[in-house]
Amino acid sequence: MRTDFSISKLIAMLVVAIPCVLGGPAWAGDGYAVVELGALRQGGSSVGRHMDSVGGQVVGSSGLTHGSGTRAFVWSASSGMRDLGTLQGGDYSEAFGVNDAGTVVGDSNTPETMRAFVWNAREGMRELSPLPGDSASRAFAINNSGQIVGYSSGKHGVRAVVWSHFELGTLPSRYR
Repeated sequence: MRTDFSISKLIAMLVVAIPCVLGGPAWAGDGYAVVELGALRQGGSSVGRHMDSVGGQVVGSSGLTHGSGTRAFVWSASSGMRDLGTLQGGDYSEAFGVNDAGTVVGDSNTPETMRAFVWNAREGMRELSPLPGDSASRAFAINNSGQIVGYSSGKHGVRAVVWSHFELGTLPSRYR
């Protein structure tokens, strides 16, 4: 049985195989490049959940394969994977959204409950409070205007919320 093999097929196979062996991107047959982002811990796992509009930053969570010590991360090609930590007293966090300014949102546990957070490189991780009377919150997405969407939960059930950033001392126009 004769196999039709050409130089162009050999070159195509090398273009895929060499980056895979060297740890770079692999080219999938459907025209996508596959890049492993890594994990925060040796032997750990990671899940990517969102990227900014230009693909420069990716967020998600990374921990041990069986879920222990999971932490929110932000990844970029230039700096790799960065552990975002947890809220005070927590041991678990995960990131769900990032905007083009590099502001990340997600949630972290505390000794009492789960709370939404917003993170940026300058100010670190900050808690986003739930609605009055509620005990928990989670944040899933942030737009380029800094508005964050998620939910607040407690004795009244689970309610969708939007957190809007405004300067202290200046109320949004609907409250003036």
